[in-house]
Amino acid sequence: MDYAHELFRVHRTLVGMLKTRGYAVEDVTPPVDGISLTEFKGRFCDGVSVVKGAMQFDAKSKIDDSLITVWFIESAKVGVKPIRDVAEFMKERNITRAVIVVEQQVSPFGRSAIGAMKQAGMNLEPFLEKELKFDITTHSMVPKHQLLSSEEKKNF
Repeated sequence: MDYAHELFRVHRTLVGMLKTRGYAVEDVTPPVDGISLTEFKGRFCDGVSVVKGAMQFDAKSKIDDSLITVWFIESAKVGVKPIRDVAEFMKERNITRAVIVVEQQVSPFGRSAIGAMKQAGMNLEPFLEKELKFDITTHSMVPKHQLLSSEEKKNF
């Protein structure tokens, strides 16, 4: 399996995860939901490699109309600079939630930048590409995931 196909699977899992969390990914332009591998390669590959920067998209919550932004970080090692770039984008667009997909673990300095963002009211969730190659919540052996009510949380 080539790298573009792996990233296609990551992209598909991420879009499914956002749908499960209540985001309107079907409203994203250009469409990100339900695209084929051929469409994915045509849109995000330059003939030699995948252009991760082109894979960035925003989705609106069906629950509270808030936005989430999704970034695929180009560099293999993620330090402070890519985190700051995402933070600047979020400030400009007034977005408080973000998902970044990274090839390798975020550096300790990058993690501290994520912590600083959280203190400033911005929530950034990093995911490794290998964690998103398949959606574990759809596996037949995994029970259906559901949010607990406040009362259920207290009893748990």
